[in-house]
Amino acid sequence: MIKVIIFICILLPVNLFAQGFDIYKKGEGAKYYMKMQNNPDAEISIYFAEVKKENISIEFFIYAQNTLIPIKLYQQFLLAKKADGSLMMKESYIQGPDEKFPQRMSPETFTNHNGIELNDFFFSDEKKLKTSLVGNEDLQIVAGKTKTQHYRKINNGQHIDFWVSDDSKPLGLVKLISKNEKVAEQNYTIELQAILKNVSATINPKNAKPLDKNGKKLLNGIQTFK
Repeated sequence: MIKVIIFICILLPVNLFAQGFDIYKKGEGAKYYMKMQNNPDAEISIYFAEVKKENISIEFFIYAQNTLIPIKLYQQFLLAKKADGSLMMKESYIQGPDEKFPQRMSPETFTNHNGIELNDFFFSDEKKLKTSLVGNEDLQIVAGKTKTQHYRKINNGQHIDFWVSDDSKPLGLVKLISKNEKVAEQNYTIELQAILKNVSATINPKNAKPLDKNGKKLLNGIQTFK
């Protein structure tokens, strides 16, 4: 479950970064509700930990309470633009509820080899993003009714549909549905619950340690979540 959530957390905002980082503000973000086919539901809060001209840090807080032991997990990712304007991940961190310091993750963590890859969402410009546009749609979600742009990505049997709205800034994403008839963990839905402001980051990259065995257990989903 954790590896799937990490992957989903990253792709939520990166498809929206075709513009400059200066349009975003530190502490702003959004809260989403995630339903998975074979795992407990979870709340995912996404907010900007730091905003600079040349890069941006995004932090995620995952909370699943309908489990034997509630899950609380933080992640943070430092993204920067390459010369061609596309995005690259420079640094990534994870911190569990019992960890005093965050731990560094490796880039290999974000390769699934059997579906939509993270790079599929690293659009370098709005023209490239529009190649995945399905059309304009009115969408009713928990947060209310909104006008959206519907996009779709397909690869190796995984279909991801996501809806973006100008009324749901700063991230814009209001809903995402992933389906795969052959891979159960790729069946999930994410929906906007609320817009966040003035959120303080938990992870301090200056205190990060190398990934240890406990961090690897989190990434590999060894804990029991059902």
